[in-house]
Amino acid sequence: MTNNFPFERGDILSLISEEVAKSRPDNVWAVYSRKSRVKPNDPGYSMEYQPETAEKYARDHGAKEVLFFQDVDRSGKNSKREGFQDLLRAVKSGRVDVVLVHRIDRIFRNHRSTLELIDLLKKHKVIFISVTENIDTSTWWGRLVLAVLSSLAEAYILQTSDRNREIFDSVRSHGKQLGRHPLGYCNGLCSTCKDFNGNGYCPLYGMPDRPESLRGTLMVPHPMDRHAVVLIYNLYKQGWSFRDIADYLNKSLVALPDGTQVKFRPRGLYGVKRREGEQKFSRESIRVILSNPDYAGYIPERRRPQLSMEDDLEHPENIPNAKIDGNAREILSLHPANHESLIPYSLWLEVQSLKKTRATAPTAISGKPARKYPLSGVARCWECYETLEKEYTLRGSTGGRGHIYYRCAYTQDIAPSRKKNRKTPRVEGVNTMINVADQQLLARHKQIPARKLEEQIDSLMAHLVIPREWEDMIAAYFLDDDGMAAVDRAGHTFQRDLQKLKDQYEAGLISGPELERKSRLLQGSLKELMPTSKPESIEILKELRPFGIFWQRLQDGDKHILLGIVFDSLYFNHEGKLIRALANEPFDRLLNLPSGGLMVDE
Repeated sequence: MTNNFPFERGDILSLISEEVAKSRPDNVWAVYSRKSRVKPNDPGYSMEYQPETAEKYARDHGAKEVLFFQDVDRSGKNSKREGFQDLLRAVKSGRVDVVLVHRIDRIFRNHRSTLELIDLLKKHKVIFISVTENIDTSTWWGRLVLAVLSSLAEAYILQTSDRNREIFDSVRSHGKQLGRHPLGYCNGLCSTCKDFNGNGYCPLYGMPDRPESLRGTLMVPHPMDRHAVVLIYNLYKQGWSFRDIADYLNKSLVALPDGTQVKFRPRGLYGVKRREGEQKFSRESIRVILSNPDYAGYIPERRRPQLSMEDDLEHPENIPNAKIDGNAREILSLHPANHESLIPYSLWLEVQSLKKTRATAPTAISGKPARKYPLSGVARCWECYETLEKEYTLRGSTGGRGHIYYRCAYTQDIAPSRKKNRKTPRVEGVNTMINVADQQLLARHKQIPARKLEEQIDSLMAHLVIPREWEDMIAAYFLDDDGMAAVDRAGHTFQRDLQKLKDQYEAGLISGPELERKSRLLQGSLKELMPTSKPESIEILKELRPFGIFWQRLQDGDKHILLGIVFDSLYFNHEGKLIRALANEPFDRLLNLPSGGLMVDE
């Protein structure tokens, strides 16, 4: 056996949750609904109307059971949709006889992908029906109409993409900001403010709307964040790096002109979903702010990615991101803006020149893969949890001599930098920082050798025993990427034959002994289909017992994947001792962990 772990994270989760499909009634219909963008007061295509109409159609046409799948706020240009992938799994596992949609463009707006889907459904003997167009792919005419309508659906999304580009160009040329407002600005609708940097932060939150915003159509300076932008530009002009500025803003309280002490809040990066909890400035967010001409009163035009219709029906994770021709950061042109500027245009130009002349951080050219630390993401600091009632992870790191250790994120994110303190400039009355780190807590932190922590987890994982009932699922994924869905497909015919035998016996068409004899033959055939009956799977299952030996053979990256599935969190104190181990179900029982996960009494 090699050291490479043969399963991905999704495979392991499926091993836990999947069960062998039981016999089901015939004529099971799957209703799929999708909407790209949910809008209020749009009943014609609401996510309630589509499934209701489709279900009525299915019931009227003899459906004995109806399953529902849906995707909200998802485009139909490719297969990267959770509900759609659930539908495909149901099809491949033999749970569905008919796939029904309200309209053809609900399943796809991609001609090639639509045809690939129909081929897949045909392979699994599943019929595709569209209610509105009355398409039934069991007929040649239905397949012909489907080909035509799927082409029109794709043409619509291509036309929409071109029209959007024209609209964006027109709006930009008239000096209006596109997309969300950058840090330093808001929409001025204070009475109904839903901005992340509003409630509990902005002094105008809940006040009357600002008239200069023209009812939210023109962005206006944020009363707090405008000072952060000016400070960032002046710090960079004085020689501070992106990372130094981010660390300064994350660790500091700043006094504003009116005497208010504030810790500035970032807005996050465009296209990255904002998470709950405290947000932090990053090197990249500072770079974006220093590159944005909005602050100098100009709207930039940059290169945009072309619409990509590439797809991978069964493996959406392989769909490549849309590419941009040329440098995505390059500004093609500037248009005078209607909003108020926060900095002089001359300062913005000066900063752009400085960025070009300063050395950039060297990129890795060795070609070596990044080191994986098994406990990253699950190991947490017990000292911070007890003192601050906040969770800080333990991060893996490798020293200059190759020594591997873990250290608390608090010491990196909150603690003051070891670099020589710099004088902070006064900008429009903004005063020097007030450090908010807990010095006593910092004194209790130290680097902990990785071996000390990982040996405790190795000992804990050695007690794990894989349940016998999981063996079929593990072997199924070893033999086939579809796991138990492949077994279900192969056994579906035998299951139907068993049900027919029972129906014939109840109708008096066959005798009891004949039912028993034929059932025994069919059950024998079913047993031969089970993954654990295959010689190659028997060998892989032997490697899992005892699990402790299997665990020691795994590489660090494989251990990292498994630990993220088994445990919610592992708490270590400043001496590196495991205090609490919180495992996900059912691993808490399989590891026989104490109540609450406490390993020692503190």
